[in-house]
Amino acid sequence: MTSWLCEPRWAHEALQALSRRDAPRLRAALQLPSANAHAIVTQRPGGAPFDFAGEGFYDALAEKWASPLFKHAIDGDTLLHLALRQHDPVCARVLLDAGAALETVNSAKETPVAMLWAVHMEPTAPHAASYADLLEHTKLQLQQYQEANAARARDGLVAVYTRYAPDRLGKIELQLREFYGRELDLLARVLEKYHTSS
Repeated sequence: MTSWLCEPRWAHEALQALSRRDAPRLRAALQLPSANAHAIVTQRPGGAPFDFAGEGFYDALAEKWASPLFKHAIDGDTLLHLALRQHDPVCARVLLDAGAALETVNSAKETPVAMLWAVHMEPTAPHAASYADLLEHTKLQLQQYQEANAARARDGLVAVYTRYAPDRLGKIELQLREFYGRELDLLARVLEKYHTSS
């Protein structure tokens, strides 16, 4: 992983392009020497993410003198996190085509694939229609994400029910079908329920 401070030219171009939803400019920035589609946002001392001469990320203290490019950036975000957070599926596709990873975890434990899954699960959201191409492009990864979550939830439910409610073991598959796409929410609810009664 590269710190964006090492190569400010490509990073500056990429950030500017992403903030303006300029996919061709972003594609060009990712072709500059040392460009890295996997670069990560790094928190700077004092709590604000790094900033390129007043043009970078939102910092409430710098708001009076610097026009922020992004209102919300989390330590460990990649350009792909930023694109998805600002609902820019076109730039997200450019980043994926450049090799950006869907599984990179930021400090808030968010991954781009989880962000995309949330869009997939909300097809009536105002921005959802613009994601059709990106969702189709990432269909396999989204399926793998859902299957991994379902397997994790199944294992957790078996463990909890075996210990606290053996009569519910036969209902796990039905519960997982009812909570399709939200299997980890189901597991969290069950853990909470049996944690309080133990």
